[in-house]
Amino acid sequence: ARRQFVMLFSRLPFAIQEDKRLDVAVGVSAVNNELADGCFDYDVTTGRMYFRMTNTFMESKMDKEVFTYMLFCSCQTIDQYNDKFLMLSKGMLSMEQFLQAI
Repeated sequence: ARRQFVMLFSRLPFAIQEDKRLDVAVGVSAVNNELADGCFDYDVTTGRMYFRMTNTFMESKMDKEVFTYMLFCSCQTIDQYNDKFLMLSKGMLSMEQFLQAI
């Protein structure tokens, strides 16, 4: 509240195996370049990935529609990319296939 913004975090339900972490880092960068709102945060040392979205309300009030939008947009974005990241991390998609899929 003091900084006047709201942040939504959603952790993806899997960790990336060490041998695929660099591939997934490239994939995260490619996906984030395409997103209009929110981004995937990826910790290459632990293999954990999160989706993050923020919104500011400086000198204003947050309306429930903002929270609804954040929740809907986050769920839709995560649903769109979650399986692709998992398949890339398991070797079920090559980097080329992943980039074509996004």
